Amino acid sequence: MKKKSKSESKPKLKLWVVLLGGRPADARIEQHNVFWGAAYELKDLYGAIKRSWLAARQVHIDAYMCVEQIGDYDVMICEKKEVTNLTNLDIEKKLFFVNLGGYQEGMMTEIHKVLLVVASDENEVKTTLIERLKLSYEEDLFTHMDDCHLLSANIDVEIPNNLESNQKEFTVCLKKVRSGSDVYPKVVVGYYKIP
Repeated sequence: MKKKSKSESKPKLKLWVVLLGGRPADARIEQHNVFWGAAYELKDLYGAIKRSWLAARQVHIDAYMCVEQIGDYDVMICEKKEVTNLTNLDIEKKLFFVNLGGYQEGMMTEIHKVLLVVASDENEVKTTLIERLKLSYEEDLFTHMDDCHLLSANIDVEIPNNLESNQKEFTVCLKKVRSGSDVYPKVVVGYYKIP
């Protein structure tokens, strides 16, 4: 039987991006919000998810992604004070959450497309999106960027039964391991109640 190395046996924190549904008291229809955080399992974030949108009653999950790879990069959750000691990280590139908006003839609602984009800054995000949309039929559909957030800023980290983690600060790190890849996290959709 092969002996596991320390790195193989230790669970690793993963980045989760979650689409939430809920109905704030003053809303006539269901509203949506997005949460991102780091944990070993999505269920570890349930408490943080509920606290993140207190205005909505009975928050549920409509979709989620576990983000471990994107494009040419592995996505890792790193302790901030350890980042300078880690090798092969691309410190120039960052991971951005983008919410594109647009309109479709005959539809009463604005349509949205959520994307994760690796870029150096928000200007590069815009350039990357323009190029990506030119290569697809969606160029006429999505007309503007409603939101663009740096995912490493203010990341919520939940480690069950680990009080020590409350004193640590974490960030999203990117490590280039491929070239010319179109790897994208799997999106899981459906209605998921949060207990």
